[in-house]
Order: sequence, then structure tokens, then C-alpha cells
Amino acid sequence: MRQGTFKSGAKGLAIAVVMAAGLLGCGTSTQLVNVWRDPEYPIRPLHDVLVVQMSRDPAHRRMWEDEFTYELRHHGVDATPSYRVWADALPDTDEIVSEVQRSGYDGVIMTARLPGATETRFVPGYATSVPVTRYSPWYDAYFTYYQGVYEPGYFETEHVARTRTDVWSTEGRGQLIWTGTSETYDPTSTNAVKHEVAKKIVPELSKQRVITG
Repeated sequence: MRQGTFKSGAKGLAIAVVMAAGLLGCGTSTQLVNVWRDPEYPIRPLHDVLVVQMSRDPAHRRMWEDEFTYELRHHGVDATPSYRVWADALPDTDEIVSEVQRSGYDGVIMTARLPGATETRFVPGYATSVPVTRYSPWYDAYFTYYQGVYEPGYFETEHVARTRTDVWSTEGRGQLIWTGTSETYDPTSTNAVKHEVAKKIVPELSKQRVITG
């Protein structure tokens, strides 16, 4: 019995599946929208910042601030999470201003969770061809041919987690120098959101020379 056609086809299909899985795993589900940067500031990229997550949940606040602090330090920025200064409660504006003046930070990075959203979109159908393998008793062998099939369209619903990040410079009287909203689609957990947002925001700040890098 000759099965060479079947074996080589199955091997090729397996390789294609592995490659596709690898490509899908490399993607990210977070994107930046509504980004604005003051073209005149900062005069020098920020290198020593205070990180503040605007959440009254102590655990949520600490996790976000730690994630941003880690990513900022990875890019060469001295970063301090606000819970190291105010462990018990979220600071107000006057407290942040006083701490900035006392410690000499040249910037403040603030993040805040925005109301989430649900998006529904239609994924159109498409035509394709799939391999079909049949055994031929006449030739005592397996043969593969391609058969056209149509995959119908469907509606897909995605949950979107939204976060706003503001960067303030302490030059002069202090001013907002960068702001952007991140959207994370179908997040698996809060940890996944904070990790993806920090990995998206901080390199962008470095690229735009808002921070050192």
C-alpha cells in the first residue's frame, strides 16, 4: 500500500498550523488612540518621575504603579510609585505638588481607568479550498485533491478596556505635555491589561523623547 501522498500532505499541514500559531501569539491586543504631545515640551526628556495610578483600590493601584515603574526603569528612567510615599490613601493634587517640589521630580505620569466598551463587528465570509484525501482501491493508494468551500460570515463581540495616561512636566508652573488613550481588546485579566498598556505606552514615550531612553 502506497501512502506517500497522504504523509507528505499531513506533514505540510502540521507545519502550516505551527507557523500560524506562532504568528498569532506574537500579536498584541492593545492600541493607542487620541494621542497628543506638546511640541514645545519637555525641553529635555524626563528622567526622574513620580508614577500615580488614579485608583482608590490599594491593590489595583500598587499593581499598576509597579508595572509602569518597572517598564520606565527598563528604559533608563528613575521612577517612584506613589504608594511608596502615600501608602494608605490616594494623594490629592496639592499633596502631589508638594511632593514634587520636595523631591525634585521633573515629571509625573498618571494613569486612570476609563469606562469600558463593547464593540460588535461583522466578519465577512470567504471562499477557500481545503485538501481532501481519499483512498483508491484501484491504485491501492491515497490521493489528495482540493475542494472549494465557503465559510459564512458571523458577528464578533469584543470587550474593550480603556485607560488614559497623562504625562506632566514640572517645568515652570507644570503643564500637560503628553496624553493618550489605550484600548485593550478582549483582555484576559487586569494583570494582562496593565502589562500590555505599560509595554505600549513607555516605549512610545521614549520614541517621542518625552522620557529618556
